Amino acid sequence: MEVILLLQKNLRLASAQKSVLQRPNMAYKISSVLFILFLLLSFSLLLPPSSPTNTHLMVQKINEVIRRNLIGAKPPPNDHHPGGGQNAR
Repeated sequence: MEVILLLQKNLRLASAQKSVLQRPNMAYKISSVLFILFLLLSFSLLLPPSSPTNTHLMVQKINEVIRRNLIGAKPPPNDHHPGGGQNAR
């Protein structure tokens, strides 16, 4: 009877040690998976978007309007400053 109790006690100790030893392996696996996910995300941010978004198209249109306005813009005449308009002194 004592032998059975000793075996059960040793079995419980062995299983407790086994569970303690398994925890670092699980942490190692989780950290490696997180590292791989981080790398994939980093590289995906370096790639251009696969299709233009609405924001990209809006920015493109705004830039075209700004360019058109800048090309046709003329400075206002300034009579009080030399070289600043048609009536320069």
